[in-house]
Amino acid sequence: MSFAVYMAKRMIFFVSGINGQLLFLGIILVFGSVFLPVIQSRIEKKEAEILKVHLENRHQQTLITFEESMKGFVTLMSGVRAFMVSGDTLPSQQELQDFLAYQMKDLKYNTPIILSFVDKNHIFRYSFNQYEDDPAKLIGSSVREFRSAAEIAELDAVMRDELIHLLAPINMVEGKVGIPVTFGIVRDEQVLGYVAAIIDFKTLINPIYNAQSVESYVHHFSVGDHIDFDRERIYDGSKTYHDRQDSSFYKNYDVPENTYLYSGLDLYGLKFTIGTAFLEQDEQRFNMSILLYGWYLLLIAFVGFSVYRLLHYRKLNGELNTSKARVESHKVMLEEQNKELQRVVGTKDKLFSIIGHDLRGPLSSIVTMMSESQHNRISPEEKLRFLAGLRDAAKQSLNLLDNLLRWSMINTGARSLDLRRVDVAKLVSHVTDHLEVVGRSKDISIVAEVSNGLELMGDRDMLSTVLRNIISNAIKFSYIHSEVKVRAYSAGHLVIFEVHDSGVGMTEEQSSTLFEVDRGMGDRGTEGEAGTGLGLIVSHDFVKLHRGDIKVESREGQGSMFRIILPGGDVSHEEELAKSKEEHLKASGW
Repeated sequence: MSFAVYMAKRMIFFVSGINGQLLFLGIILVFGSVFLPVIQSRIEKKEAEILKVHLENRHQQTLITFEESMKGFVTLMSGVRAFMVSGDTLPSQQELQDFLAYQMKDLKYNTPIILSFVDKNHIFRYSFNQYEDDPAKLIGSSVREFRSAAEIAELDAVMRDELIHLLAPINMVEGKVGIPVTFGIVRDEQVLGYVAAIIDFKTLINPIYNAQSVESYVHHFSVGDHIDFDRERIYDGSKTYHDRQDSSFYKNYDVPENTYLYSGLDLYGLKFTIGTAFLEQDEQRFNMSILLYGWYLLLIAFVGFSVYRLLHYRKLNGELNTSKARVESHKVMLEEQNKELQRVVGTKDKLFSIIGHDLRGPLSSIVTMMSESQHNRISPEEKLRFLAGLRDAAKQSLNLLDNLLRWSMINTGARSLDLRRVDVAKLVSHVTDHLEVVGRSKDISIVAEVSNGLELMGDRDMLSTVLRNIISNAIKFSYIHSEVKVRAYSAGHLVIFEVHDSGVGMTEEQSSTLFEVDRGMGDRGTEGEAGTGLGLIVSHDFVKLHRGDIKVESREGQGSMFRIILPGGDVSHEEELAKSKEEHLKASGW
């Protein structure tokens, strides 16, 4: 039975005629218009849920870090307050400065804390930090010189109780952003004044920006009636004493306002509002859409091209038959052309079957990784590996299409072998790396053993297809939690590849018809994987083109071993090659 007749019976309507191929193209178009948007919507919904959890976690961590920073500073000032009111007399500036330096000895505040004691008339009496006296030259001056009447009234209220208050942040004359911590000093029921302690606000909110993976988020800080601030300035219209800008200010980014998650914090009489949002919201969703629809358009283009080619060949066949009837004298020539045409159509049919068989591997990898993303919460690092895996699977599909087109060209005589020196270790590594995802889906490990410095002359793309088909077949018929072993070594003038598995194995009858097109559809794998069996036929054809052989040793229930025998780089004559193969097979017991 010819290959064309066999394929016509096996593929009934799917690829045997133009109607079947048009139906197949219609199914693809319906799938793309109906199911792809549903799949994309579900992936985006799951991704949105994962991102929401990440955003909530980061936002809560920001609130906790901010509140702890503020409480730490207030606790330090609480100790200063206790020192000032607990002694018999009000401590001098030097005594207070020494106490502050002692308190900060084990703290992580490397920036100066400016502490001022102001009397009840708002005149500065003390002003210092832990490093120097009166750094801003304020002693003897009045707070009224740079505070409004409303702010003076607020300070009058503060000094009449001994509670700690946070006042609105200010742009300090020292060129920093400060947030005053203020409390009144009352001794023997007499109001003496109040203390104002100011630290560079950058020290308090830097821990938020030092957190892990914070570069993926943007924060919006405001106080009171929606007055924004960052690590360098307060945006309330007041004068700033420097020209520095905080690169992380939320207005530097094009992030929609409705994507922020906001919370309020009431700390010591001052209300803060903090918002958190993702910097890049749609990039990963966009990448997934490109992958899905890119693969879909590629498949439509390939099937459409095949339909066009079939129509072209059918038209040519009709013209040849018409010419045959009209010109009897050209009968022999027309018969030969018709045979060649039938062979090309048969090659096309075989090509479609191979695509249906070999594309399952990489596409199964894509579906598996998409399923893992849909049902598991993954970190940003895992997400990057996930996208890299999808990219590799898609690249494998493109490489396979290119190899199949090259194979069809060889079968039609349009192209010959592209013989080059091939590094066997790199070849095996390239193939096994792409099949790791398929193996992991069944918890099957792929172990490779390749002799050092092993090389041969061959068509690298064809040899990759051969190894990929043989190893994929071994994974398909292996049980879960098992191992597929790949060996490559030299034997005289030959290079030998061996693929071992401990799977279901085959009977002697199955082994003897393994590379015949008439053997029927491929058997199902240990996990119900479908197949046509044509991948092995393609591998056999490619090996024969390289003047090599494939041998199979298998026992039912005990696994299989495929041995690929190829000429090494130093074999040039057919007689020498035949002798080397005969010696190797005899030594191996074949």
